[in-house]
Amino acid sequence: MRIIKEILLTEYIGTILVAVLIADAFTTFVVTLDQQLTFHFRFAGSQPFGHELSLTYSLFSAIVRISFYLGCAYFLWLGFYGIKPAADEDRLQMEKENTAAK
Repeated sequence: MRIIKEILLTEYIGTILVAVLIADAFTTFVVTLDQQLTFHFRFAGSQPFGHELSLTYSLFSAIVRISFYLGCAYFLWLGFYGIKPAADEDRLQMEKENTAAK
């Protein structure tokens, strides 16, 4: 796992993966919105038989998919670039001060 994490951190593949998951969640939202608007404009006065639950089904599946992708993106981000220990932050601050002093 450490080797995979190093590859993902150094090659920016981890950031790309997180961005793809977020973009797919956004795309799911836009596609579902487009489908619902098209369905309701096309069948404005009456709904065809068998499509009574179209709104409920598609909204539920879109919400589940968006939640899954955003959750995966969040946990991947935490795993790769997440919370740094306070000692690392202090060390980075000291390095910045030393660099600025030179």
